[in-house]
Amino acid sequence: MKLDQIFNCTAYGKLGQFTRYSLYCTNLLSMLLNLAAVGCGFWVLLCKKQFAALFEPKLFVDVGFLLLFIGAISMCVNVIGFYVTSRELRCFMYAFSVTCLVLFLMLLMAGVMAFIFQKQLAVNALDLQMLTSLKTFYGQPADDAVTDAWDRMQEQFQCCGIDETQKSNFIIWRTSKWHMDQPEKLKKLVPASCCVKLNGQYVDINACQMFDPDSKVNTTAIYTEGCYRRFEKHLLQISSIEGTLGILASLFLIKPSFFCALLARLTQNQSVNVSYTNYCIIQNVQYKIDKAVVE
Repeated sequence: MKLDQIFNCTAYGKLGQFTRYSLYCTNLLSMLLNLAAVGCGFWVLLCKKQFAALFEPKLFVDVGFLLLFIGAISMCVNVIGFYVTSRELRCFMYAFSVTCLVLFLMLLMAGVMAFIFQKQLAVNALDLQMLTSLKTFYGQPADDAVTDAWDRMQEQFQCCGIDETQKSNFIIWRTSKWHMDQPEKLKKLVPASCCVKLNGQYVDINACQMFDPDSKVNTTAIYTEGCYRRFEKHLLQISSIEGTLGILASLFLIKPSFFCALLARLTQNQSVNVSYTNYCIIQNVQYKIDKAVVE
């Protein structure tokens, strides 16, 4: 009975077993969230980074990089946590707990930065920055990144220009440097990315690019909605995903950190108790031997 009471507060007692299983479950869940953070960061850097050429600040790209980098490190730490726990390496278990706390702060910072980016979008006049890039930099040889970003945005969101009204969209393109630099007889009013595609083919690219602005526009050939609202909404969605994943992944690093530190402490208690028990057994045997010799 006495030994059972001793081992209930060690790594193999009831508390120890609960702590061990809790550590495995929370560490696995943390690994899955870190994997999601890595996937989100990779997605942003691969598919959304080019949009950063249209505006400042580019904080959502920085957050994507942080999620990718810190999430990958956190996954490696999760794997190491399983190993050191199974081998009961107390020093490394404490190191795992401290590392998780550091990574928690870094991921939390990345998540908060994503929500700060949402505030910066409103402060930095996204629509004016888009207007400047459209009028000044689109179609210029030295600004291919801006041209590619505009073309991809208009094709992806099926929009044209910035404002929501049909007429303003076309007027904006007619005042752009891209339009003015074209030969007089062949001036295109809008880029090809403004033209509607069906099964990968333009419906009517000539009617789209060469229409008369003063006449009725063929709305089946050209996108009539502006890009600003759709693009802003998309950026807010991206930053919300980044922020949510960053904060969730950071919070779920605290639990395995706590359980691992507790298990390391229980393992230490077990070592002390086992040593004390062995000492008592040895002393008892020695006492019996001495008593037998005396008799």
